[in-house]
Amino acid sequence: MKAFVTGGAGFIGSHLVEALVKEGHEVTVFDNLRSGKESNLSTVRGKITFIKGDITKPLDLEAIHGHDVCFHLAAIPSVPYSIEHPIEVHDVNATGTLNVLEACRKHHIKKVVYSSTAAVYGDEPTLPKTETSVIKALSPYAASKLAGEYYIHLYASLYNLPTVALRYFNVYGPRQDPTSPYSGVITKFVTLLRQGKQPTLFANGTNTRDFVYVGDIVQANIKAVNAPSGTYNAATGTQITIKELFDEIQQILKTRVTPINAPPLAGDIPHSKANITKIKTIGYASTTNLSQGLALTVQNL
Repeated sequence: MKAFVTGGAGFIGSHLVEALVKEGHEVTVFDNLRSGKESNLSTVRGKITFIKGDITKPLDLEAIHGHDVCFHLAAIPSVPYSIEHPIEVHDVNATGTLNVLEACRKHHIKKVVYSSTAAVYGDEPTLPKTETSVIKALSPYAASKLAGEYYIHLYASLYNLPTVALRYFNVYGPRQDPTSPYSGVITKFVTLLRQGKQPTLFANGTNTRDFVYVGDIVQANIKAVNAPSGTYNAATGTQITIKELFDEIQQILKTRVTPINAPPLAGDIPHSKANITKIKTIGYASTTNLSQGLALTVQNL
């Protein structure tokens, strides 16, 4: 398989690239290096093709010619940043996705696997979330990713382009950059605790999340290549409060720091938990529990 991975130098993308190379596939990484890093690809250097390109530039995407599958991960993945910069986030996440799809249609790509987000569910309280749950985008980020989903499904029905949208819940693991504005809460907690600083628990740590290890997300992407077109939750099907998460990280690090409690963040979602029945039908299984994943993450930070 010839795989084209947008955002392939990023946190999730680089893990996917490693797995694809390990399976013997021919991989092209397409990344503008805005948040991705070439150092994330150090283990596969010399085994991949790297193209510095931007999904907001259709001419750059001509590089997709000759590939079989497109894994589209490139995005600005930050709720707070999207609230400050809604037009920029729309241009990258929504229009950029349309550019990718049009390039895939033009060059007869056989499958598109799109990285979406559980943020599209918003704060509608019914849990766990199924793929048919009420959609309620609360931020420009969520709206932009949802727009991408609509385009993904439109291209499937209108142009017979096979597509899958994976709604990631809270992904964590090695290579999440703690200095990045897009970084996840786990990476931030570990970094601050190691420095003896107090992390902030928004909503007093009562928010819940379904944290999924990056290795499981990689497998979801690979399984999606042969999956029927549609939308699938990519998660563990379990949840934990942010306060419980904080306490578990403190146990691993053997620290005793009192966190700062703060009001909820604008656009943040109070509770999140996935129903993963549908994605199990394509052979996906969450194989790394939170304790294992946290240990691997801490070890590699």
